Amino acid sequence: QQQLVPHVPITITLPIEIFDKEDEIYNVQVKFSLVANHSLDAISFATNTSTSATEIIEYLDLERATMYIPPNYFRWTDPQTWNATGAAYIERNGTMVPHGTMPITNDTVVVRPGKNLLLDERETPILRGIKVLEGSEFRFADISDLHLSFQYMIVTGHNSLLAIGDNHTRRHLRKATVTFLTPDDIQENIVLNKFSLPIHAGTKGIIITDGASAEIYGRYDTSWTTLAATAQAGQNYIIVEGHVTWRREQIIVLASTDFDQYQAEQLQIMGTQFISYNNVSCTNISIRTVATVGGSLIHVNDSLAYMHHGNYTEEGIPHFAEVGLISRNVVFKGDAQSDHVGIIDNYGFGGQFNFFHNVTRIYIDSVELTRMGQLGFMARYP
Repeated sequence: QQQLVPHVPITITLPIEIFDKEDEIYNVQVKFSLVANHSLDAISFATNTSTSATEIIEYLDLERATMYIPPNYFRWTDPQTWNATGAAYIERNGTMVPHGTMPITNDTVVVRPGKNLLLDERETPILRGIKVLEGSEFRFADISDLHLSFQYMIVTGHNSLLAIGDNHTRRHLRKATVTFLTPDDIQENIVLNKFSLPIHAGTKGIIITDGASAEIYGRYDTSWTTLAATAQAGQNYIIVEGHVTWRREQIIVLASTDFDQYQAEQLQIMGTQFISYNNVSCTNISIRTVATVGGSLIHVNDSLAYMHHGNYTEEGIPHFAEVGLISRNVVFKGDAQSDHVGIIDNYGFGGQFNFFHNVTRIYIDSVELTRMGQLGFMARYP
């Protein structure tokens, strides 16, 4: 609650719970500017205050203030973006709306050729579509909990780009979700520039075509590992091999080691802790004898329904259940209707990615795909 004075460092203390979130910030200094032309030169984070993290974040809007805006990009939330000289305009019911209009439900957003649009709106209206035309770029800002919903996105033309993260060394670190919406006509084939795309293009997804590119890099997390010790039915924890990067509230799957494949279990992480095998003592657990330094103790939200092996057989054969990460911070998913519509048994019309006509480059790494594929449609089935 201090008065903000230009160029005067202040200290802001944050409660411990903020460090249990996605970003795990410890003892860092952050430079940012505030709208009122005040500058905080340094922020020292501590963890001993009763002031809520939410109050501090809302008071200073730390995340927006530190948001990286690439050169020559227009922000979605800036009204100037939607003016005649801005990056984008709106189509409503097939007609271009007056300049300066922000998008509303069922609109189509068109990024003008050669312009770049930065999505910094945490929850967009439910859109009909997004068109990224030749030489333009559509990029996600790296701020928390972005959610974009539409029936389709077309990225078309030489040097046009869909980007979430820059590359494998500069990834998108916060939560971003894209939801593909079910159209009234699931056999619709979207139209661009007065010609129909190939019949297999369809709708309810992202289409990259005619020299365009997509670069999507989610936060790097350990993809999978194995149990380091047998997990007994009734436990609410497992011990896995190595130092995993998994976080609270992420979802993992523990493979079956029985002849019954349905003994695989999906679990939510409640906490993780790196442990040394030499210092572990757990009832009914036989720690794997290997050369590695240690493993990770994973607390989960429910007791295990089945036993899962994490040992060697009497013959010396390794019998260690695989443990894989399902959750990712960048998510593409079909809407809830995906399981209830379709041309085969009213089922299986999910989202899709469709790449064709000499795309320039496609990089998709460390993302989560849910309710994807369109059953019964050529080149789109799961």
